[in-house]
Amino acid sequence: MRTMKHMKKTFCVLVIGMQIVSLTTVAAVAQGLSAGAQMEKTHATLTRYVTDVLTEKNAGRYGFRSLQEAKSARVGEPLSVMLIGLSSLKEYKSDTKVGSMLINTKTLWYPVLVDGVTRTKLEMIIKDGALVPGEFGGIKSPERISSARKMLPRLIEGGAIRDVKNTTLVRIPALAAEFLYLETGQGDFFIPAMVNPERFDLDDGKVYPAADILSRLREIAKDIDPKKVM
Repeated sequence: MRTMKHMKKTFCVLVIGMQIVSLTTVAAVAQGLSAGAQMEKTHATLTRYVTDVLTEKNAGRYGFRSLQEAKSARVGEPLSVMLIGLSSLKEYKSDTKVGSMLINTKTLWYPVLVDGVTRTKLEMIIKDGALVPGEFGGIKSPERISSARKMLPRLIEGGAIRDVKNTTLVRIPALAAEFLYLETGQGDFFIPAMVNPERFDLDDGKVYPAADILSRLREIAKDIDPKKVM
């Protein structure tokens, strides 16, 4: 098990400059852990980060108004994190199944909440059947993801989408793009949930057929040199 000293060292490497780079499904849980136990372990991890990493001086860099506010934070319901690689995006065709493009990161993304408002995020990684601490930090990206997620009930009620079977967080690292991926009875949809979606002529919180998004991004990806992508 990682010590907090090791966690702190890893944490600092991950969040220098506040650059945040991370499902199975929400139903995915570490072996031997119930959903309740999973939440309990995640909250315990949050508490350790707040206690050992945050200070009154740096709390604002993680979205908190004060260290005292950070101590009152709780984790919300998780999203599973999937990736789409550059090569898969370049090879995308209209008949390609979205599921065949997804890389399972075995990571759970949790919003960190204060009075129901997202301040930052905490990720937990499923490793050898157990949950271990992942990335902690970021402000704008977690806010965008949570905002898009909160729109789902209204979109469903309005008939824009229905019969949602699964909601996943999908990242395309080569484009620094993030989406909520909805598997529904009507087909697959993406909702942009990223900083500066106008880069791709997209609007955050708007529902797009997955095929439209992937076709558009494929054209952009064609000009990206894979050797220059981290």
